[in-house]
Amino acid sequence: YVTAHEMAHQWWGHQVGAANVQGSQVISESLSQYAALRVVEEKYGEAKLREFLRRELDSYLRGRSSERLEEMPFMRAEGQQYIHYNKGSVVLMALKDAIGAPRMDQNLKNFLEEFRFKANPYPTTLDLVRHLKQDLTDAEQALVDELFSTIQLYDLRLLKVAKKELPNDMLELTLTISAAKMSADGKGVETAVDLAESFEIGAFDQDPDDFAKDTKVLYLQKHPLKTGTQDVVIQVPNTTKYIGVDPLVKKVDRDSGDNIQKL
Repeated sequence: YVTAHEMAHQWWGHQVGAANVQGSQVISESLSQYAALRVVEEKYGEAKLREFLRRELDSYLRGRSSERLEEMPFMRAEGQQYIHYNKGSVVLMALKDAIGAPRMDQNLKNFLEEFRFKANPYPTTLDLVRHLKQDLTDAEQALVDELFSTIQLYDLRLLKVAKKELPNDMLELTLTISAAKMSADGKGVETAVDLAESFEIGAFDQDPDDFAKDTKVLYLQKHPLKTGTQDVVIQVPNTTKYIGVDPLVKKVDRDSGDNIQKL
């Protein structure tokens, strides 16, 4: 992971520099974080990303809790490592998940090709966002704006799980989930906003928090959730041992530890 991050600087930082303005380290550091996580995903599988992204998310949450001046939105991070390193990992992997790796990587390639070895002018995160929005739908472009220009937090909780055995080695699980979304300002003041989005629900044959185990993803599909408490009914293989909402940390959740339960 570390080696991949440093190698990625051969592109992000060495080939593409950044103007000396807010957000400059998003171009060098956040994009290198994204490249490193893609290497981890390719080598170890998607289930292993939870270990990395949960660590990044927790570091971001700790960082913002001790901010003395003002938390900047992602694209305006100003020497704030907890944003351009830690939040950047979650934000960019979430965008990749939403729009798909082919479009994400093509848009990053186009950004690279426009600004490779150019210094007049150096690019800013405004240029990065412009490229990331290429060929996206209106809804997808709005997601880019939300991820880059605002501070959004989720509170997802798996409250309880009821299971029923089915034929053909399957289980029917009724998941009771609490969901909420908040918008925060730079001082940490939060305002509740209406939530109506789709979130992944995942089933695993072993503990996804144990990186040493060869954990397999048995079920991973998106389901719509809204503000409040609701039940979601799914069918999974009877070898399922752990079940969770947003188990691979695609959202900036205030506590990713209460998203997963052991059956």
